[in-house]
Amino acid sequence: MQKKKPNEIVARNLAELLRVTEMSKTDLSRKSGVSLRSIYYALSQERIVGIDTVDALARVFGLSGYHLQMPEFDFKAMKSGKLDALIKGYIEGDEDGRMLMEAQAKYSVKKAASANDEGDTKKKKNGSDT
Repeated sequence: MQKKKPNEIVARNLAELLRVTEMSKTDLSRKSGVSLRSIYYALSQERIVGIDTVDALARVFGLSGYHLQMPEFDFKAMKSGKLDALIKGYIEGDEDGRMLMEAQAKYSVKKAASANDEGDTKKKKNGSDT
């Protein structure tokens, strides 16, 4: 699986937020103080937008800039605050705690990927891979 570039991730997540909230680009510009041109650049991936711009856009939705940079974006999970609590725990934890959290996260991701692969294999065997 090829990793997405940061500007691709921000573009996809911002477009999803606009879709889910039914907010126009004009409203986003007005509420964030970010020019329409910069919003266009972010959505089109024509240019990489700066950290301050991403943060300003995210704040309109009650999020932080790093939320828009997350490859597996889930708006409802972001709004719940659980992710922020997890990240705070990671940042404030000691080295052993961070290593344990990283090991657990890697294990969980690997397990989920394995389960998805098994599901895909079953679909193909049953002829329902569409």
